[in-house]
Amino acid sequence: MSFSPNLMGYRCVKDINIYLDGKSKVSVDTLEAIQDWLKDCHYKARVDADELSLEWQHPLEFENTRGGHCVDYALWCWRKLNEIGMEAQLMLGERLRDGEYRQHGWIVYEKQGKEYLFEPLPVSRNNMVENFHIVRSNYIPWLSITSELNCLLFAGYISALNRGVKNSPQHIAST
Repeated sequence: MSFSPNLMGYRCVKDINIYLDGKSKVSVDTLEAIQDWLKDCHYKARVDADELSLEWQHPLEFENTRGGHCVDYALWCWRKLNEIGMEAQLMLGERLRDGEYRQHGWIVYEKQGKEYLFEPLPVSRNNMVENFHIVRSNYIPWLSITSELNCLLFAGYISALNRGVKNSPQHIAST
């Protein structure tokens, strides 16, 4: 269902247009070029829950630092996919990793009638894009932002609240 970002603690989604401002210095025109650029970036873990509510790194800053949190990767990737004409959704929620669900950001897009998940944190280029229906059970979406800038709320948000997830949107909103 649609929601107002003002109801959430994600200060970053209150004005998503900010993250679309400015001209990118990275020229990519294919999915493969996006994958190649991302594989040379470095991940910076956020271990403090309070950091999760901070504004996201602007995609142009991400281009300069070539590093950030999973949401910084996902935001840059989402912007680039939409720039090359692929309607993509920026997804926020949880991903199963090492036997437990952890907060994460990723991309879902459609191509030729099939949905794909783009995992922006590159382990290798070979596993960055997966058939969404095959990996779906490893992801619990809380919210998404579509290419048309609509904000959507998912049942995973309610599940996180009911489970008392420390880094859930409710926790972030109360900090």
